[in-house]
Amino acid sequence: MKTALLLFPLLAMSPLALAKNFEQDRNIVENWKEYYRGNPSFKFSQDPNLEKLENSVEETKKRADEANENVKPFRKIIADEEKAIQTRQAQNKQLDEESNLKLKEKFKIGLRVQSLKKQIQLTSDESKKAALQVELDKVVAEVNTIEARLTEIQSIKASNEQANKVSNEKIAQVKVETKKLEEIAARLSEAHAKSRERRNEYKRKIVIQILRTNHAGSSRGQDNAIEDATDLAQELGSLYGTRDGSLDGEQDGTKEGRQRVRAQAQAEGDSVGARDALDQGSIDGSREGTISGNRRRGSTDGTTTGVSQAQASDASSVGAARGSKEGMNRALQNGSNDGKNLGASQAITKYESMKLKDVLLGGAFSGAFGRTTPTYPDSRGRGNRYNDRGSYKEAILKEAYKDGYEFSYNRTHRRHFNDVIEKVYSDYYSRQYEIMFRNFADRDYPQLRQQTFNEAKSYAFNRDYAGHKNAARARAEEQTFNSPDTNSTDYKVSFENSRATSYQAEYSRIEQDSRAEASEATYNANYPTIKEQNRASEFTKVSEVYTKSSVLKVDSIKVREVGINGVGSEDGIFAPGENKVYDIKISNFGAAEKTDVKVFINGQGYNLGTIPGQTTATITAVAKGLVSSKLGSIDNDQVIITASAANEIEARHFTSSKDGILESDNITNGQVRYPIAMSRLGLSGELIRSKSIGLRVQVENNSKKVYDNVKVVIHSDTDGVISKEFADIRNLTDSKTLTDAVISVKDRDQAYKPINITAYLEKDGVIVGELGQALSVVAKEALDASKDVIIVADASDSLREIQDLLSENGGLDKVGILDTTVRTANDQVLQNGLKGKALLVNTMGKVTETIENMIRNSEELAIVTLDQNGLERFKRHQTIFKDANQLEFHFAGNSEKSKVLFANNRMNKNLKSHIAVIQADERNYKGELEVAKTLAKSNDNMIADVKATVDGNNYFSSDVTKKKMEAVALRAFDEVFQVNKMYDESIGIFGDKDIADLVADDKNLLHNKINSNLGKQADKSNVGLYLAAHNLYHSLKEGLEEHKPFEKEMRSAVTKRLFTFKKLFKKIVGPLSEIDGKMSNLKKFDKGLHGKLTSKNGHHKPYRLQK
Repeated sequence: MKTALLLFPLLAMSPLALAKNFEQDRNIVENWKEYYRGNPSFKFSQDPNLEKLENSVEETKKRADEANENVKPFRKIIADEEKAIQTRQAQNKQLDEESNLKLKEKFKIGLRVQSLKKQIQLTSDESKKAALQVELDKVVAEVNTIEARLTEIQSIKASNEQANKVSNEKIAQVKVETKKLEEIAARLSEAHAKSRERRNEYKRKIVIQILRTNHAGSSRGQDNAIEDATDLAQELGSLYGTRDGSLDGEQDGTKEGRQRVRAQAQAEGDSVGARDALDQGSIDGSREGTISGNRRRGSTDGTTTGVSQAQASDASSVGAARGSKEGMNRALQNGSNDGKNLGASQAITKYESMKLKDVLLGGAFSGAFGRTTPTYPDSRGRGNRYNDRGSYKEAILKEAYKDGYEFSYNRTHRRHFNDVIEKVYSDYYSRQYEIMFRNFADRDYPQLRQQTFNEAKSYAFNRDYAGHKNAARARAEEQTFNSPDTNSTDYKVSFENSRATSYQAEYSRIEQDSRAEASEATYNANYPTIKEQNRASEFTKVSEVYTKSSVLKVDSIKVREVGINGVGSEDGIFAPGENKVYDIKISNFGAAEKTDVKVFINGQGYNLGTIPGQTTATITAVAKGLVSSKLGSIDNDQVIITASAANEIEARHFTSSKDGILESDNITNGQVRYPIAMSRLGLSGELIRSKSIGLRVQVENNSKKVYDNVKVVIHSDTDGVISKEFADIRNLTDSKTLTDAVISVKDRDQAYKPINITAYLEKDGVIVGELGQALSVVAKEALDASKDVIIVADASDSLREIQDLLSENGGLDKVGILDTTVRTANDQVLQNGLKGKALLVNTMGKVTETIENMIRNSEELAIVTLDQNGLERFKRHQTIFKDANQLEFHFAGNSEKSKVLFANNRMNKNLKSHIAVIQADERNYKGELEVAKTLAKSNDNMIADVKATVDGNNYFSSDVTKKKMEAVALRAFDEVFQVNKMYDESIGIFGDKDIADLVADDKNLLHNKINSNLGKQADKSNVGLYLAAHNLYHSLKEGLEEHKPFEKEMRSAVTKRLFTFKKLFKKIVGPLSEIDGKMSNLKKFDKGLHGKLTSKNGHHKPYRLQK
C-alpha cells in the first residue's frame, strides 16, 4: 500500500506532459523503459518490419566493407609508387650535389692542365719536360674520369626521371580506378548509413508509438480506476455510513434520553423513599429491639448452663475410639501411594541409569523431496469499467496499451478509493447519526422512568431505613436486656438454643482433642510397614516392564551434509544441490527389542529397523535428501518419529503418547550457500583496447574445512578477451584476493561494446562458489592521432551512439576516437590539443567542458556537433569563442541551413589558428563532416589538397569535391569577416582603414595565397586550383555584395562605406579582382572546361542567394 501511495504522484502527471518528455529525449530508443508504465510484455523482435530493417543494415554493411577492402590494393600501389618517386628524387638530389662537386673539381684540375701545358711549352729541359708530360697525362686522366662520372650521373638522372614519369602515369591511372572504387565504396557506405538511419528512425518511431499507446492505456486505466473507485466508495460509504450512523445515533440518542428521564425519576424516588424509611424504620426498630433484648439475655443465661453440662459427659472416650480408626485408614492410603511411587522411581533409576551398549545401525537411502510452489498473490479489485483491450491492429501495441492500463488501474484504484471513502462515509454517517440521535434523545422512556423511580425510592429507603431502624432498635434492646420478660417465647427459645449449642461445642472440643491424639499414634505405628509392602510390589511390577518390554527415548536427531561426489562433505555448509543424510540416536532402556519404530522426514516415511534391548542405537543415514532450497534461503527439515507403547512406562519419553509420537522436531539447517564466497570481481585499472589489464576477485572460505586445488572458472560473453585465467586456489582457509587473471581486448570491433564476465569456483567438477553478479566492462580506445577524423564522446553517456558513429564512419580503421573518460591515455591530448583534425562531437553531458582546454591549444580544428544545441554549448566557452562570427550556410544536399561558428583567432589571442564549429545532427552529418575535413587543413595544405585532388572531371560531379569547394569558400568568408570585425571594432577608437587593407596586404589569407599560387598560366598541375579560385571569387563577390545576411554583416562597420569589400574587389589590383583576371589562363589551357565553368558563376557556393 505504501508503494502505491509513493508512486501515485507520478501517475497523476499529465500524459501529454510525459509524452513531451520522452519525445524530446534524443536517446529515447535506449531510455524508453524509463518512460514505460508497467512491465513490458512484448519483445521488439516480434515486429517483422524491424527485423527486415536489421537485415538490411547487416547486408549494406557487408557490401560497404567489401568495397573498402577492394580499394586497399590500389591505395597500396599509389603509396608504393609515390615512395619510389621520393626515393629517386632523393637520389637525383644527391647526384646533383655530387655533379656540382665534380664540376668544381674539374675546373680546378683544368687550371692545372693549362698550367702544365704552359710549363711544357716554356721549358727547354727535356728531362723536366718529360716529367711535366707524365704529370700532365696523369691530370688529364683524372679529368677524363670526372667527365665519365658526370656522364654517368646524367644517365642515372635521366633514367630516374623517366622512371618517375612512368610512376606518375601509373599513379594517375590507378587514381582513376581508385576514385571509381572509392566512389562505389562511398555510395555503399552512404547506403549503409541510410539503412542504419532508416532502421534507427523506424525504431524511434515505433518506440514513440509504443510509449504513446502505453501512456494512452495508462491514462484510460487511471480514469477508469478513479471512476470505479468512486462508485465503489459511494456504494460502500453510503451502505456502511448509513448503517453505522443509524446504530451509533440510536445508541447515543437513547443514552442521552434515558439519562434525562433517569435523572428526573431519580429525584422523585429519592424523596419518597427517604420519607418512608423514617416512618417504617422507627416502627421496625422498636419492635426488633424488644425481641433482640429478650433473646440476647436468654442466650447469655443458656450458654453458661450448656458448658457445665458438656464437661460432665462421655466426650473424651468417644473421641479416642474414632481417632484410632482414622489413623489406620490414613496409614493405608499414604503408605500405598508413597510406596508405589518410590518403587517405580527406584526401578526407573535402576534400569535407565544402567550402562547401555552402544550400537551403530545403518539406515536405508530412499525418498524424494518435493518443491514448494509459491502461491499466486490475491488479485486486486476491479470495477465494471475495467477494459484493458485497446483497439490496435498490431499485437505489440495491444500489449503496450494493456501494460499501461493495468499499471495505472491497479495502482490508482486502491489509492483513489482510500481518498474518497472517508468523505462519503462521513457524509452519510453524520446525516443519519443526527436524525437517529434526535429521534431517540427526545423520547420519553416510561418503563425506565418507573424503574428508576422505584430504584431511587428503594435506594433512598434502604439508605436511610437502617439508620432509623438501628437507632430505635438500640434504644429498645438496651431497655429489654436490663429488664427481660423471662416468660416470653423469645427468651425461652433463645435460652434453650444457646444451652444446646454451648453443650455441643464443648462436647466436640473434648472429643476432637482425644481423636487427634489417638489418630497420630495409630498412623505412626502402621505407615512404615504399609509403605514398604507397596514399594516392593511396585518395584517388581515396573522392573518387569523393563525386563520384558522396550522403553525408548530419542537422544538426538542430526542432519549431515555429505557433499556432492565427496566434495564439501561435512564442511558446515549446506550448498545448493548438496546431498544430506539423517542420523537418529535412540536409547532402549528395556530388555526387549523394538521393531515398529518409523521416522517421517518431510512427510516421507522410513523404517528404522530393529532397536535392540538395553542399547543406545545410532542409526546413520536413515534417509538421503538434497538441499533443494534456493541459494540464500533457509533449509529446513521436519522429522517425526513414531512407535507403539502399551503402558505409561513404555510411553514415558513420548512427545504424545495418545498419537504414538515418540519425537517431533522442525530442524533448521541454516542458510543455503556455497562454501566459498566470491565477490568484488573488477579491473585493476582502465580497460583500453589492445592493452592488457588485470582482473581481481575476492574469495572467502566460509566453511570449517580447508579447500585446496579449487579451479577458478571465468567466462566472458565475448570470445578471446580473457588472455590469462586465475590460477587454482591452494589451501584456502580464510579470505584471499586473486589478482593474476588478465583481460585483453584486441579486436577493434569489440571496442565500446559491453563485455559481461562471470565466474565460479569448481572442485573436482563440483561448483563450490559463484559470483553473485556479472561484471560488465567496456574496452575503451586510446586516441589514434594519425586519423584525420576523430569522434569526441563521453563513454559514460551513450555506448550505443559511439558504436553507431564508429560503424557509420568505417570503424577504427578510418576514424579515431577521443573518449573523454579515458584520462590516462588521452591526458596529453586533452592538455596540449590536436592539429589538423575534423571532430565529430556530441555535446551532451560535460564533453564541451572537458575538451575546452584541448580546443584552445589546438591548431586547424573543425568541429561538427551532433545535436541541435551544440553551437550554444560551445559559445559558452568565451576563452575560445570571444568575438566569434556565427554565419548560416546552405550546403549542397541539405534541405535546411547549417549554422557555423568561427572562432576569431585574429582578435582572440588565446587561439593559435582557425577553429570552426558546424551544427548538424546525428542523423544528417556526413556532408558537414566532408566540409570539416577540408576546414581542418591550413591554408597551404588546403591549396595543396585542391591541386592534388580536383580536376575538370570531378569538379562538376563529385560530392567530395563539392564539399571541398564549399570548405574553401567558408575559410575565405571566415577570414574576411574576421578582418571586417577588427575594422568594426576600430571604429569606436579612430577607424583604422589600414585594418581593412589587410584583406589585400596579408599574404597569409587564403584568397591571397590562392591568387599567388595560380601563377602565370594554367596547366594540368594547377587546374584544380583555378576551378576553386573561380568558385571562391563568385561565392565571395555575390555573397558579400548581394546575399543579404553577409552583406549586412559587411556594412556593420560604417554604413555603405564597405572598406573591406572595396579592398577585395578593387579594380585590377584587388586580390579577388586579380583572381578573376587570371581566369583567361584557364581558357587558354582548356577552352571547353572554361566554357563549362563560366556557364554558371559559383557552381559550389555554400549558400542560396537571399537578396
